Amino acid sequence: MDLPKVVRQPRPAPAPAAAAAAPKKAGAGAAGAARKPVAAAPKKFSEKRIDTHKAADPFASQRKHKTNFGKAYSDGFIPCHIDHGGVKQSLRWNRSPADLDYDPLLVTCFEGLSETEHPYVFVSRAMIDEMLSADGCEEKTQSLVPLLVPPLRMALMSKSTDTFRAANKALHKLSEVVGERLNSFLPNILIQLNKRLMEKGLREEVSETLQCLEEMGGDPALKSIKAKIPTYASVRR
Repeated sequence: MDLPKVVRQPRPAPAPAAAAAAPKKAGAGAAGAARKPVAAAPKKFSEKRIDTHKAADPFASQRKHKTNFGKAYSDGFIPCHIDHGGVKQSLRWNRSPADLDYDPLLVTCFEGLSETEHPYVFVSRAMIDEMLSADGCEEKTQSLVPLLVPPLRMALMSKSTDTFRAANKALHKLSEVVGERLNSFLPNILIQLNKRLMEKGLREEVSETLQCLEEMGGDPALKSIKAKIPTYASVRR
């Protein structure tokens, strides 16, 4: 008996591959021009704080402050605050420094030289600079020198280069304001300056302060400087 023949169905042909896009003709207007590079997105301004000192916790309850300045600032007794409106930090005063009573405000600011946290660091240092530049500062500062020297010396004794540098700057400014009034306090202050005089990065700043002390304090100041720092060369001779 003959078996029926099996008729095989032809396999469907594979679908043709997608035709490659026809190349664009060079020189055909804008289509042939080189694609312009996409402009990079503008860089965002850094959100990092300008002041690099550790920030004090404004929400800490019953915190123990490093100095009286920190406590006075936190309690709202400091007559100024930081103005963040400009490129650089600056102070905005409630009253002009020329109208303020310096006792005990300036003394409190000098205590703030030992602060290590923001905003106390910036505010205390900026206040000293502006108060010792205000009209009438000489008369209001002279009588406070005995109270200003102890916290100033404390800051000069700090192992922190940043704190020492701020104290040295304050001493320089104070000398310009009170002159010979500092002479009787120089021996203890000069000890601290001599310790950092040869330190890399501080020699020039300390030397400038010594020169200011001599120029403003006269021969008595020079005598004290030579007694503590024999290698010091007078700027007047």
